[in-house]
Amino acid sequence: MEVNDMKAVSGTTKAATGANVAVMVAAAVAITIIINYLAAQSRFQTYFDWTRSGSNTLSDKSLGLLKEMPAKLGKDSQGRERAIEFVSFLNARSEAEMKGIEMIHQLVDVYKSDGSGRIAFSKFNGQTDINAIIAKLQELKIKDPAPQTLLIALGDRVRTIYLEDMVKIDRQRGGMFGGGEEGERIAENRIEDTITSNLLALLETEKPKAYFITGHGEADVDSGDRDGCGRFADTLRQSGYDVASLDLTEKGGVPADARVVIWISSSKPVPPGELAILKKYAHRGGRFIVALDPQVDPNADADMLKLLAEFAIKSPPGVVCNLIFDPLTGGAASGLPDCAEVTAVRYQDFSSAHPVTKSFFEQKLRVQFPGSRSFERILEGDSKAMVEDLARTNPKSWVDTPPFDFRWDEANEPQAAKSVLVAATLPNETDATTSAPADVNDKKSKEGRLIAFGSATLARNGGFPAGRDLLLSSVEWLAGREFAAGIGPKSLQKSAFMDTTLILSRIMGFSLILGGVAVTVAGLMNYIRRGAMTALIAGACVGAFPFLLGLYNLIVSSSQN
Repeated sequence: MEVNDMKAVSGTTKAATGANVAVMVAAAVAITIIINYLAAQSRFQTYFDWTRSGSNTLSDKSLGLLKEMPAKLGKDSQGRERAIEFVSFLNARSEAEMKGIEMIHQLVDVYKSDGSGRIAFSKFNGQTDINAIIAKLQELKIKDPAPQTLLIALGDRVRTIYLEDMVKIDRQRGGMFGGGEEGERIAENRIEDTITSNLLALLETEKPKAYFITGHGEADVDSGDRDGCGRFADTLRQSGYDVASLDLTEKGGVPADARVVIWISSSKPVPPGELAILKKYAHRGGRFIVALDPQVDPNADADMLKLLAEFAIKSPPGVVCNLIFDPLTGGAASGLPDCAEVTAVRYQDFSSAHPVTKSFFEQKLRVQFPGSRSFERILEGDSKAMVEDLARTNPKSWVDTPPFDFRWDEANEPQAAKSVLVAATLPNETDATTSAPADVNDKKSKEGRLIAFGSATLARNGGFPAGRDLLLSSVEWLAGREFAAGIGPKSLQKSAFMDTTLILSRIMGFSLILGGVAVTVAGLMNYIRRGAMTALIAGACVGAFPFLLGLYNLIVSSSQN
């Protein structure tokens, strides 16, 4: 072969090598662009949850609601499929808020992914998206949105959820042993139960009605005082309920639109006629929450106990007590009022099967029951009610009987686990639909239901932070809104492997690094085999960009862990 022919072949080989490298680089760039485009499309998104607590996995109840949602939404007057829109005006002012907002946005993305194309989600920065925010507010016909809120809109109906409704943030706290202040932290995650409850409220054409019985010394439903029930009532309103007081003498009976009747510790006798109304309502599919105080006056709650007896439940006089730690002697002590205030239920002592308490067991939550009564089943009599213990205290508890001295009387007050939260169902004695909760037709949904709380403190403003989730879950179950009952707050434990909020960033980081290495290696192989310096330089230069970008993603995600 002549020299000119060899040069021609060499030139052709180099040109081919250069073309191959260019094609490989172009293909790598194109694949990266395509993958990013597909990842941005909600119909191609798949979520994997590596959190130990399942913080980014929807409960079966939420998934069931989303499955039924297309039928509930239907179509608008122009024949178009109606959709629900999530709009976030959440902006972080601290590191803890940033993490909380990331958790909220991540879970809303999961709702969108499982929403059968009927959920849209947009988020705005209050500092930079002014024009877009104005346009969105005009579209939703909202004049002045509250800051730090997530809106859920269906047509002209809008639900407003505040950041603190979804994540509870502990602000700066004093350090241990006189140390400096500790930073803010997320103390509780109740994102799913808040969002699902608001979705339910948005989808229902009429608000379910919750009535608080009054007229016998009960806590005031509109009061903000420590002993009032204003916080309980406000939480029900935020969850889509219409709340009102119920004076049985004035109304002459339980209104037909009552979904739940709430009775918080009467302190005066109930006239026989009113008690007869409540018993009749119970046997015709009525739904009750009954909460007791420690019995000081035997006549104060005698009529509440008569209603409980219709559901085969009794409550002996006294208050549940536990031994307390004595800081002076280092041992366990009794005889102080605190013995009645430290009563609590551990997660393993909640019912793992009942909708009201299932999530408390699964999330390993502990709930205080200060000043609580205990409950027992009535084994004699002809009641057809089925009773289930939902929460029990530890085996070292005892019931201190009046007059209270809070001391453990070993001879007369045996220690044992005490039931402080019970559920009961009662067969419906009539098929009249007016006696059953609204919009329910099946026999099971017409049954009478009752949840009895041993501690009325949990329903009052002073103790409501501890009782909020149990009370709300109980109301949802009683009202027949099974999807929302028992969702409860999520544990904040992270997986030892990685957290879902960071997984996408880490996968992208590793992918970019591998892509950059692959392009660089391709250029290096061409240089080794064919001596093409151009291929080596091109591969190193092109591969450096995705490699450095991927490395940056990994560093950022690690710093947020």
